[in-house]
Amino acid sequence: MMDKEQGCQDQQPEYSNEIDILRFCMDLWERRFLIMICILLVTSSGLSYAFLSAETFKAEVRLYPSRDIGLPKTSFLSNTSKYEEDISEYVFRLVQQYLTSQTTFIKVVNNSDIATILDKGFPNLTNAEKAQELSKRTKVILPSLKKKTEFITAELEWSDPVDVTKLTNAWVSSAVAEAKSELIKSSLSRLNREIKGIDQLIALKQEHAKNQINKEIFRLKEAKAVFNQIDVLKTAGNDDLLSVTPEYANIKSLRALYLVGGDALDAEIRALESRKDRADYYVPGLLGLEEQKAELMSVPLNESFINLVSGNWLSTELGVRVGPNHKLIVGVSLLLGLMLGFVLALIKIDFDSRALAK
Repeated sequence: MMDKEQGCQDQQPEYSNEIDILRFCMDLWERRFLIMICILLVTSSGLSYAFLSAETFKAEVRLYPSRDIGLPKTSFLSNTSKYEEDISEYVFRLVQQYLTSQTTFIKVVNNSDIATILDKGFPNLTNAEKAQELSKRTKVILPSLKKKTEFITAELEWSDPVDVTKLTNAWVSSAVAEAKSELIKSSLSRLNREIKGIDQLIALKQEHAKNQINKEIFRLKEAKAVFNQIDVLKTAGNDDLLSVTPEYANIKSLRALYLVGGDALDAEIRALESRKDRADYYVPGLLGLEEQKAELMSVPLNESFINLVSGNWLSTELGVRVGPNHKLIVGVSLLLGLMLGFVLALIKIDFDSRALAK
């Protein structure tokens, strides 16, 4: 009988590593004050941070691409739909570039209307440092095919709802102005290259015309030299000699033709010589080139006519409060306090268990 009981005891499993859930919950309950103190301390810290931190406000501006940039339609600026599409994309890239450019933020810092706001937000900083700090508070969201957005979103965060709107408008205005200046500069550069090319073409045509005139003058002078070499006709000025000399019978009749031909050559040479100073009148296509040049030189590239973005995009609303998020901070603080209290309670339970075992 004893052997059977001993065998049954040997067959029973070992549960030395099992956790007694009820006992575990009782141990936690005994240390509830520790957990509550952790929750209270962490939550108090979170509440202090939430309500003592400076509020943050956000203003945003949406920039839509302009369908009519305002560049004049000339022979140097194409009027095709492909060109309109390309120039719109180019202009929009310029705006994106200057929204994040340090040059734009330097311009905002140097704006007398904004200086007071920045002095309050960034005291004891140089203008370069202010520009760098201001850039950190901005965000540019580009157009997205995935989200089907065709506009640029420019966001800025500040500690005052009125000032954040002023700063955002000044920032975006400076970026658009810089992009507009860049567009006009590149357009003027292209325009000047076109005008220079026309000037070179005109000069080549004029030089070609003068060379042709000089060749013709040289040919006529050679013909005149041949006339002057006919000594017989030169000595045929004595009418008495011609009348008594039979072999000179035909010279008298040829003399008049000779004189007429010589005078004609002289007149032609003089006419061509005068043409050298007025070669423009004799160059084919020169008038069209001159008109094209005049059209290019009269192109009005004025900033007031250029529209990089469509509509009135300036923000007129007060900034929206975005932080601190009191509910989120309190919730996270409660969770962290509970976790901390739970961990400390487990450590205390283990420590007490080891102490009792000894």
